Formats: sequence, structure tokens, C-alpha cells
Amino acid sequence: MRGEDWRQRLRSSAPLFALLPFLFVVVALFAVPTLRVLSKGFLEPTPGLANFTAIFGNPLYQQVFWTTFRISALVTLLAIVLAYPVARFATECRPLTRNIVFAMVLVPFWTSLLVRIYGWTFILQRTGILNETLQALGLTSAPLKLLYTEGAVVLGITHYMLPFMIFSIYVALKAIDPNLHKAATTMGARTPRVFFKVILPLALPGIVTGSLLVFIGSLGFFVTPALMGSPRQMMLANVITFQVQEALDWPKASAIAMVLILAVSILAWIYFRLVDRVALPGEAK
Repeated sequence: MRGEDWRQRLRSSAPLFALLPFLFVVVALFAVPTLRVLSKGFLEPTPGLANFTAIFGNPLYQQVFWTTFRISALVTLLAIVLAYPVARFATECRPLTRNIVFAMVLVPFWTSLLVRIYGWTFILQRTGILNETLQALGLTSAPLKLLYTEGAVVLGITHYMLPFMIFSIYVALKAIDPNLHKAATTMGARTPRVFFKVILPLALPGIVTGSLLVFIGSLGFFVTPALMGSPRQMMLANVITFQVQEALDWPKASAIAMVLILAVSILAWIYFRLVDRVALPGEAK
């Protein structure tokens, strides 16, 4: 009996042993180096909160924090506006058309980020396609400054993050029973009322999930603000890189990274609270 119990325990613990290589990689190659770097913000040059005090007391860092969160919020809102029609169309079209739509959505993942950025640079520059088209149509008399602006940074980040929002909303819309829309219209509800009272509440979990993915992902962008923006659009990732490579101030860079991680953790907590409150039909609260 004891031998059989031992074998039973061994079989039950087999999945845990299978996870050991993964846990080793996560702890040894990610968790330990990350904690070692972040600890510099508290321990160097002297133990304490001097680095954090310097960050929050410096107007430059305050402006960078505000710029980063503002751009991430604008990207999230723009992604919602652009993603919902695409996701709604994908739920109602034929399978072949849906596959074509998804293939077009996934195109950004098939090309390098630098290639996409230089593509937008070619379009938005003073002698680019967009400015030449506007002047040819007589809409502008001189080239507009479209590149190296906040709008260009928002556009470049949205182009990359949009698929995350599309698929999140698509999954939520696909789970909605089509008969609910028919029932609402049969009861006399018009299209706007059906959207706000039936479709939007049921799609809200997907919108919240996509918003979290897009917003958090946008916080860490580095290449796009560096190539499509100006110093006014400097984001936290650019400041961290400057502190590490140029100023060689690892403690301050670690403190900035710690603040960013804390902000992301708070957002994740808010997300889980929202998901718990926005329950799907038939889901137990």
C-alpha cells in the first residue's frame, strides 16, 4: 500500500516537475536580474528613497510621465474607435472574407517595426505622399508638419497595437448570441438603443481587455517615439535608455522603471476588478 501511495503521489506531482525547467528559466534569467537592477533604485548611491524623490521633484520627469500616459491613453482610445468596426464586420462576414480581414490585420506582425516606422516616415514627411496629395488637391498651400509630432507617435504606436484590440473585441462580439439583437429589434428597440443597451455591455469585457493590453504595451515604446517624435514626445523608455547609456545613472533608471512597474501593476489590479464587475450573462458573481 505504501509503495502504491508513493507512486500515486509521484504521478500527481508529475506536472509540477514538468514546470521546473520553465520556473528555472523565469527565476534565473528574468526575476533575479530584474530584481537586482531594480534594487539599485533603493540601494545606490545610498540606501533610501533619494532617487524617487529626485524623479518626482524634477519637472522634466513629471513632463515625461505625463507625456507617456497621455500618449498611451490616446493610442488606446484611437485603437478602440478603429478596432470595433473591424471586429464587428469580422463577426458578420463570411469565413473567407473574415480570413482575408484577419490576414490584413496581422500584416504588421509580418514586417519589422523599423520597416513600418520608415514607411510612415516616407508617408508623413514634408515631401511625402500625404503632403504632396494635399497640395495637389489644393487643400494646402504648403507642406504640413506631420512628422516629429505627437500625432505621428500616436499613429505609429496605434498601427502596431491595433491587432491586440481587434482580436480582443472580436472574441467578445463572437460570444454574443445573434438572437439577442433580433429580439431587441423585435421589441421595438432602434439600432442605437440596441448597441448601448445590449451589444456594448456584452462586449465591454473584450474592450477592457484590449484596452489593458494596448495601454500597458504603449507605455514601454521606445523606437517609435525616438524616430517619429521630437524631444517633446520623449517617453519613459527613452528616458531610461538615456540614463543607462548616456548618463550612466543606473540607480535613477532603476527608480523610473520601478515607478513604471508599479503603475502597470495598479492598472492590472483595476482591470481585474472591472472584469469581476462586468459579468457575462449566466456567469456567477
